[in-house]
Amino acid sequence: MSLLAKLGLPTPVERAIAAAKAVSKPRPKPRRALSESEMREMAHWPGEAHRVWKRLTLDEQTAVTLQMAAEHGEVFARKFLEYTRSGARSDWSTLGGPFPEYTLDWFKAHGYELAQKDAVNQWWVHPSGHVMVGQFGVAAPSGACTPTREDQQVLDATVHKLTVWIAEANKQKEQIVVIQQFREANASDSNGDAFADLCLDVLLDLDETVAKHLAEIAALKKELSARCLDLTPLAGPAAQLEAVSAWVLQQ
Repeated sequence: MSLLAKLGLPTPVERAIAAAKAVSKPRPKPRRALSESEMREMAHWPGEAHRVWKRLTLDEQTAVTLQMAAEHGEVFARKFLEYTRSGARSDWSTLGGPFPEYTLDWFKAHGYELAQKDAVNQWWVHPSGHVMVGQFGVAAPSGACTPTREDQQVLDATVHKLTVWIAEANKQKEQIVVIQQFREANASDSNGDAFADLCLDVLLDLDETVAKHLAEIAALKKELSARCLDLTPLAGPAAQLEAVSAWVLQQ
């Protein structure tokens, strides 16, 4: 049995048939194909893959899953695919520590795989997309993990910036709804195509900016989690960005 079959992934022929049957709304600016490095990053950090999964092509989904199986194991990759259908997440738990009770056996029993570590912290990823960061299994060096005032300022500034942008995005959503309602009420209006183009341009801009901000959050988590900073304030903006992204996809 091939690896594709083991993972429950479609064969190239099945993917071609599915693509032929798929019906999607026309988009004037097609999304660029993902690079190899981007797909490797998604395979390494499953939460990143879950975040954009519905936007990926079948070929990209297959490539990410195969890379994930090579890195984290086939069982992990199969579980990941199950979570793409229900229960996916992309949150991080920064726990600090030390926590000697969180052993290798504990992580393995709960489905986690080690993604990264340094002299102090470990980053464990789950097929659902959850990441646990902390000083696990051994005691940490004294004073090795202390957030600074500058770290907190960076976090606060990022949360503020995202909050402001989300408020503006919600205003743009309201404007799009008004335009769409006007078009439906005036189907014969000669400006219909112009209104449609305007809506698509705004939707594409929202989609691209959401992706940029979510990537910024992910990068900030990786940078600041190593210094044991409480990253809970990022959870709200991240969820709101995901909501904007989901709304765009429904249009």
